[in-house]
Amino acid sequence: MQRIAMPWLVYHMTGSALLLGVVGFAGQIPAFLVSPVAGVLTDRWSRYHVLLASQIISMMQAFVLAWLCLAGIIQIWHIVVLSIVLGCVNAFDIPSRHSFVIDMVEKKEDRKKESELFKELKEGLNYTFGFPPIKHLILLLGLVSFMGMSYSVLMPVFAKEILHGGSHTYGFLMGAAGFGALFFLRKLPELKTIIRPIYIKMGIIPEVATGIQTASEPDVL
Repeated sequence: MQRIAMPWLVYHMTGSALLLGVVGFAGQIPAFLVSPVAGVLTDRWSRYHVLLASQIISMMQAFVLAWLCLAGIIQIWHIVVLSIVLGCVNAFDIPSRHSFVIDMVEKKEDRKKESELFKELKEGLNYTFGFPPIKHLILLLGLVSFMGMSYSVLMPVFAKEILHGGSHTYGFLMGAAGFGALFFLRKLPELKTIIRPIYIKMGIIPEVATGIQTASEPDVL
């Protein structure tokens, strides 16, 4: 809910697409910088306790944001700081959540807690960029994020200025992305393997087209 509400709040307060980008950047850059180290630390710590701590901190962050809004004293710098906090929390929450699911369905393996942090980080990076399927997926994900994910940051602008709608229009547009993800999820069991270049390329084409279309809209800028 916060991921949907915060961009709309920013645009409602300022009407600035630039500040939408600033807030989006503040929420994503911590995850980009911290996630590699957080993934190594998650292997060392109890994933259950990491998830518990991340959820508690996220709840506190949400309470602070709600109090500032209800008190009528919310400022843009408050939102930027809270976005950075949430981004740091997600850097630990996401890898812990994904690996915790694997722990629940597979037998746990003994972790080497005596190994060095930076050694594990280097091994992980070497494996990621040394194994072609994973390397290609990472590079393609970077391309998709660069060209296509800007639509979610600028969606309040499209909903209000181009479609002349309100918060309900914005919510509908964001929900459409979830519908697409749900539709493709139903098709995944039919694929013989997840790593199929043809399916990945088919998914990238509309993402790149969306990025180009977003950049070509003069009303957004």
